[in-house]
Amino acid sequence: MFNDDFVPKIKNKEPVKKENDRARILQALKCVDQAVVIDIETTNDKMLALEKFGFDVLFSGDDWRGTERYNKTEKQFAPLGVSIEYLPYTQGVSSSDIKNKLKK
Repeated sequence: MFNDDFVPKIKNKEPVKKENDRARILQALKCVDQAVVIDIETTNDKMLALEKFGFDVLFSGDDWRGTERYNKTEKQFAPLGVSIEYLPYTQGVSSSDIKNKLKK
């Protein structure tokens, strides 16, 4: 899970919930073994993330499928037995839209 520095630097917005609160929400899900707050470097460098956490599956939105970045990552992961599972991107669902509606 991204730390609080990620959203302002990447999206020029402030997160609605602080990183510790977001981690607690994720950790409460039965399907989540562990929620870890990570920095931008680890988010951007999937091999670094693999070294730190030793996962065998990386989950990502399917809007990243076929991009140069993820094609490279798939090639790096394949000989290591690590796969990428792409989750369907939900058109029309936007946290920015939700925040704007709540402000009204």
